[in-house]
Amino acid sequence: MSQNKNNKQLNTMSSDGSHGGGELSELARKFKQQPLIFTGTILVLVLVIVAFVLLPMDAAPWSSGGLSSDLLTFGSYDGIPVELTPDSYFAKMRQSYIEYYANSYGWRGEGAETQATRQAFQSALVRTAIFESAKKAHYAPPKALVDKKVAALPKYQENGVFSVLRYRQESAARHLETIQELRDDMIIQRYQHDMAGFFADAEDANPDVSSEGKFIPAIKIASKEVDFIASMAKDARRFSLIAFPYADYPDAELIAYIEKNPDFFKTTHLSQITLTSSEADAGTVLASISSGATNFEEAAKAQSKDSFADSGGDAGERMAYQLDSLIPSEEDRRAVVNLTAGSVSAVIKTSSGWTIFRAESAAKPADTADSAVLTNVRTHLGEAERGVIEDWLIAKAQSFAADADATGLDAALSKHSVSASDFGPVPINYGDNPLFETLAKSNSGSSPELRAGVQNENFWRTAFSLAAGKISAPFVIDASLNSVVVLASRKAAAEDSTANEAGEAEEAEEKTRAYFLDTFMDKSLQDNLSTAILKSGKSIDNFTARYAALFQRPDSQQNGN
Repeated sequence: MSQNKNNKQLNTMSSDGSHGGGELSELARKFKQQPLIFTGTILVLVLVIVAFVLLPMDAAPWSSGGLSSDLLTFGSYDGIPVELTPDSYFAKMRQSYIEYYANSYGWRGEGAETQATRQAFQSALVRTAIFESAKKAHYAPPKALVDKKVAALPKYQENGVFSVLRYRQESAARHLETIQELRDDMIIQRYQHDMAGFFADAEDANPDVSSEGKFIPAIKIASKEVDFIASMAKDARRFSLIAFPYADYPDAELIAYIEKNPDFFKTTHLSQITLTSSEADAGTVLASISSGATNFEEAAKAQSKDSFADSGGDAGERMAYQLDSLIPSEEDRRAVVNLTAGSVSAVIKTSSGWTIFRAESAAKPADTADSAVLTNVRTHLGEAERGVIEDWLIAKAQSFAADADATGLDAALSKHSVSASDFGPVPINYGDNPLFETLAKSNSGSSPELRAGVQNENFWRTAFSLAAGKISAPFVIDASLNSVVVLASRKAAAEDSTANEAGEAEEAEEKTRAYFLDTFMDKSLQDNLSTAILKSGKSIDNFTARYAALFQRPDSQQNGN
């Protein structure tokens, strides 16, 4: 059965459409004159067809009826409302995004639903704008083209040709739904073509174009620009990253640091009374305790304004360094730490007010055999004395680098019992631009240091300053990762010829050229086009107020009270 015969059999099945004069010519003319104004993101476009086959949305707090149209209207385009009703495109897209976040990222709950609803609203608003623009331009997909697409649908095919039997097995209502889905998709494709010059099916978008599927931009792209972008992918190199984490800092070094600073790590058990009114009031309380008119515990419960009042002032055991933030004066801090058991301090100015301390026992030196003590000291060094740990790790990394230079990287890894995160080949790609190979793709493990390196200038500068087979000086990529790293530029294997390396570089360049023309520019124009729609004066966004009214109701309403 020929395609023409297929179309004839469908003539009475599809709704009429006519090619209106102009076909968005005025919109296209303005776009080409002022592309920065009319370009933007059409996030909805990649999900248009999929959204029509999604399952109906689960029950939502707004789906029980009885809500006004105004409450369901999240915004509008050129006066056309965008409503969240159960069977609307908006609702289908919302459910699609909710399922996508849950299935792809395990993200559920209020935050995910808010984001899903926001994206669905924007998609629906952009879609409304496209259809309204097509309506004003009097554009409708040609009937013959709709018939052609219906006949080509896989569900109606048998042995590669259109099957009348399969077509008739489907209900008339489903036929109409299928036709409307195709017509909507064709309108969106036509809008894309006229506004930005790209389309998924070149023959359908313009029968005079024979290069089916090829990206044809409305704005000319300079060949030298394409060459320059493509050339950026040529210098791709392989590296190894070796991390030396703070956890490698040994207990022996912690003990040595404690022994070098014994007063700093003394442990003292204190009780305290804090007043916030005045130093004179604190002095009155101290005098009452000293005279025996009241005891320390009673005064703490009756007068103290800190969190230890209910326990009679007992603040537990603390190391001397843990008093730093409470007692600014080093002299006062030393006096409190060295109180004898049962003795009471003078009134001390603290960060909380004016405080009276009592030593429950004499201060004792840190017990280096206690793992809890070592953990506290390690935490303190990581927070307040990072340089102590980093200096030790840098010395270790320098020793590793020296061994790697002398005996090779693999031998040094074995000797020092460390592992490497290999990545590459990658070009300089700050920010992991999808035009080029990315750090995430080139390293399946994606270590925390590599993830941090994506937007770290020093990381890229250090890596691409290395000669082949050389090791970098130790450096810190991100202080929050608590590690020191070195980079190694991998030598090419002996069997890798210069010709092979040149071939890899040429292949990378051609991939980037193709991606830039066929995908990156396509998406970039879509992104700009949608942004222009969302920011235009015709778009009204009432999302925040409407979402709060529908989904963030008071507890009493949620409970049915």
